[in-house]
Amino acid sequence: MKWISLLALALIAAPAHAEKLTMDHRLHPRLHTVMEANREGSIYFEDATPKYILDRIVVQGNSAQDWREALEIWVMPRDKKLRTATDWYVPYRQQESADCPGKWSDVARDDVSVTFARSYSNCPVGSGQMSGIYRIVLGKKTVYMLKALYRGEMDADTRQQWLALMASAHIDP
Repeated sequence: MKWISLLALALIAAPAHAEKLTMDHRLHPRLHTVMEANREGSIYFEDATPKYILDRIVVQGNSAQDWREALEIWVMPRDKKLRTATDWYVPYRQQESADCPGKWSDVARDDVSVTFARSYSNCPVGSGQMSGIYRIVLGKKTVYMLKALYRGEMDADTRQQWLALMASAHIDP
């Protein structure tokens, strides 16, 4: 039952007007273990309302700043100019650094979400080799961006677990 309060903090921490995002964290065993353990320092919370709210859940690592694998949940108010999930995805991709270009791949797309993967493996030493799986989910008033981040290259099992978790993420009516 410990994970219920942790899950409530991590997944419902949003502006009062926001919809509720749910996902099945049991699909990723290491994340599920962290959620059950409710270990001190495994969650970082940042509230920059009205711009965003961020929860970082450390899956592997020592702290919210010193981690190897983490799930970030970003909650933002929906921008009227960005009408579709693709509209949110395109500017995100354009933020790419020229000295550390990522390898991008689309995973899934529907009317209210985009799931994609990216990895950085040809970056200068010390710049942070990283891979991640991302999902943008649109609500009526809220945008959720989920980031499954891994320092280094994700192995196939970890990738499949994150993809399953991302596919389970949806906004409750």
